[in-house]
Amino acid sequence: MLTRAALLESEQRQRHFAESQLAFSYRLLQTTTVDAAVEALLATIAENTPYDAGSVTLWTAEKPLRAEIVAAHRFALLTPLVEERQPIYLPDVRQEARWLPDTQPDAQEVRSVLLVPLLDDPQSEPFGYLSLKSYRPNAFSQPVVNNIVLLCNQTAAALRTVRLLEETRRRLSEVSVLAEMSAHLNRSYDLPETLRFVLDRVVSVISQGEKVSDIRAAIILRRPASNLLYLAVGHNLSNEEIERFNNRPYTVHEGTFARSIGKGEWVEIRDEAGVSQAIAEQFSQVAPRQLLDIPLSVGSETIGIISIDHVVRDPTTRQLLRAMSDLAGSAIQKTQVLAASQKQAAELVETYEHLQVMDQERDEFIQNITHDLKAPLTFIRGYAELMAEGAFGAITPEQSEALEVIQERTDAVNQLISNILTLKQVESHPLQEIPFNLDEVARKTVRNARMAARIAGLEISVPTEQTNVIVKGDAARMEQVFENLLSNSIKYSPEGGEISVSVGTRQDRAQVSVTDQGIGIPETEIENIWNRDYRVSGMSAKGSGLGLSNVRRIIEAHGGRIWVHSNGQGTTFTFEVPLYEGIRD
Repeated sequence: MLTRAALLESEQRQRHFAESQLAFSYRLLQTTTVDAAVEALLATIAENTPYDAGSVTLWTAEKPLRAEIVAAHRFALLTPLVEERQPIYLPDVRQEARWLPDTQPDAQEVRSVLLVPLLDDPQSEPFGYLSLKSYRPNAFSQPVVNNIVLLCNQTAAALRTVRLLEETRRRLSEVSVLAEMSAHLNRSYDLPETLRFVLDRVVSVISQGEKVSDIRAAIILRRPASNLLYLAVGHNLSNEEIERFNNRPYTVHEGTFARSIGKGEWVEIRDEAGVSQAIAEQFSQVAPRQLLDIPLSVGSETIGIISIDHVVRDPTTRQLLRAMSDLAGSAIQKTQVLAASQKQAAELVETYEHLQVMDQERDEFIQNITHDLKAPLTFIRGYAELMAEGAFGAITPEQSEALEVIQERTDAVNQLISNILTLKQVESHPLQEIPFNLDEVARKTVRNARMAARIAGLEISVPTEQTNVIVKGDAARMEQVFENLLSNSIKYSPEGGEISVSVGTRQDRAQVSVTDQGIGIPETEIENIWNRDYRVSGMSAKGSGLGLSNVRRIIEAHGGRIWVHSNGQGTTFTFEVPLYEGIRD
């Protein structure tokens, strides 16, 4: 039973804690920094609870709590502290198996330990945790623990507010920097002045955001219409160092330039040994400690880099640097574009007129040459067929095989000629817009292709029941789509395989699929198959590369789209075009 004196003492302690908590709350309301909030927490606890060692560990967005637990796996108490989000109190560490004295510098003196997560929401991740140590056993009673938890919760709420305030200030600062930079660069038409301004602002942002000084940096540009580089402006670099670099000179293919300028990638090397190995001669006399190359890009073109001897880790600063480099790249190129714009305009007009004449001449040439080629090819194939059928007498198996090759090659050349004509027609002639049954076109093309498929040892299947899929467009062009897709499937399918064609509807669109059991298309090459003259690597069958390009053009001219799926064994081409509005429900 508690004595009257003990009750009075307990009541007095609670009254004192209530007063301290009120003062603590006012102090937190006036706090605008993380350090001030943490100092207020430790000071308030010290006023009410004696302890021998205390600390607060915080995690930031760049250093997540879960990652820290993995990194600090030797501290067995951290994981349950975070996962259970409850305080951990060890009245006597010598009786606790979870206490690992070899990880604590004052392990011999410590007897009691209290760990409290900093939580403003039971469902959220802690901001960090409070650690209190006492050299006495049973140093923290349950009421004391409860009071400390309450203070930690208040601190967590204040920390969230402080971080939001800091983030707001930072965002405002970023906007201010970008606005100032944009306004200055829009007024500047002098390249050296623009470069100096950009480099000074970049160094200032890194110095403030990373809390570093003595940064060495440079802007290195690519000479127009050349692979040669020159160091245009430096920060903390001597004239001798700049001259030595420019007298070399360097190209975009050397050292880290191959990535930063050649490919437009950020290059980051965090240790001096790695820098020395990666840059080779690039900065051998400058000897940077670290290396960060930020591309200066305009669209897909990289015109240079900002090279810095400090790797930026803060993601907000990195984001700001990326925006600054975009502004700088555009401004640097602007000075070059303005100087040559009138000359380029005149050259473009002259070139355009010349291209129009060449295009017309090319069309005429293609029309003439295709006509001149198709007629003799028809005769060659016809006579080859007659000879193969024995019209001119018996032939040997070797002669039969040779005649078969002649027929195949004449068919291939005829297909190439058809593809060229199709390409020109798609580019220069409008589509007919007449309603037709897409299923009928598919079945007609399948009938025409079955002979070639059987010769190749393949079967082509279509659903037995014909469907009424009406679309509006050019039936002849759509027939060319089916011919090209079936020709591809026959060409790349193994003997004994099957090709299936299906025509149906999906909502307000007709959908067609052509599936084969062929060799498939590597995933890395799928996007390239629609390009002219492109052929999938590793395929023994040859072609002009125009077929699929024509297919895509025809489908898109009908207001549709086409895609391909291939998992390494077999390929499915699928396309959709709008249904004819006259037959929609």
